[in-house]
Amino acid sequence: MTGIALLFSLKRSGIAAFALGLVAFLYFTIKTSITQKNKFIYLIIICICLYSSLALSQNILGDRSDLLSNRFTQLGDSGSGRDEIYKATWKLIGENGIMDFVIGHGYGGVLKNSPLACSAHNDYLEFLYDYGVIGLALLFSFMLKFGRLVIGLIRKKSNYAAPAAFTFVVVLINSCFSHVFYYEWYLLLIAIFWGYLNWNIKKESVDGQ
Repeated sequence: MTGIALLFSLKRSGIAAFALGLVAFLYFTIKTSITQKNKFIYLIIICICLYSSLALSQNILGDRSDLLSNRFTQLGDSGSGRDEIYKATWKLIGENGIMDFVIGHGYGGVLKNSPLACSAHNDYLEFLYDYGVIGLALLFSFMLKFGRLVIGLIRKKSNYAAPAAFTFVVVLINSCFSHVFYYEWYLLLIAIFWGYLNWNIKKESVDGQ
């Protein structure tokens, strides 16, 4: 349902994030959960399902499928104005004083001060301007810790490796081309997933002893 909703939205970054996240999920499901004997059969089933899903999506979308195709083939449109947004945001950052560069301008700073009257459409640029290098460092720290957690789960062949990899890919892509950490409801969902993941990792460790 999420995939269909994204297709109807025609949002390239959202569709790309979901598609790449799904690829990561399927790949690490095969890598960590499926026996060597059944991997080839499982891969064939996945290919058939993906092809069927694509054909079904084209039938459901109808004329919108052409619009979606054009959205991805016409990538020279500056990312729906994102190039101008990024340039304007970098200009704002370059005009920062020392204190503003360190601690930022507070929540929604780009939206308030940008001549385009919009947010940065990139969490890292947004955090650098809103919360300074301190906020950006905290964001990078979280993403690095999240990435190490996913890698650790993959190495352990944990049952949670695939969903963790899916979430990490979706968060990473959307944070680069849109906002994830800027909105509190997204943050709440990430915090719930992070807590659930850590609780189950500890549970797996206890059960494995």
